[in-house]
Amino acid sequence: MNNSKENGFTLLEVLISLGILAFVMSSALKLFSTNALSIQRFEEKTMASFVAQNILVKSFFEDNLIYEEGFSLQGNRKYQWKRAINILDDGKSAQIEVKVIDEENNTVYELLGFKVL
Repeated sequence: MNNSKENGFTLLEVLISLGILAFVMSSALKLFSTNALSIQRFEEKTMASFVAQNILVKSFFEDNLIYEEGFSLQGNRKYQWKRAINILDDGKSAQIEVKVIDEENNTVYELLGFKVL
């Protein structure tokens, strides 16, 4: 008869704790990857808003407002933009709409402004 006590964990206890640890780690990894994607989308929208604001400000200093489109580099990304002009109030004011489009041709940001002519 062996009366000596052995200290330690059984194999079943170790396997259960490894299973719980794996579940917690996989949940944390999913949470971090979702946050990284959200931050990337937020950064893209912020950069696109800078492009739209730049185009709108330039429009305020132009005398001849016409439809225009082009490309801008912002934050090491290339954005396409389109500027549409709608003349309002019998030619007294203009509505300026700026759309910023990403490389997949999705509208990332839209900005609307008005100019008194």
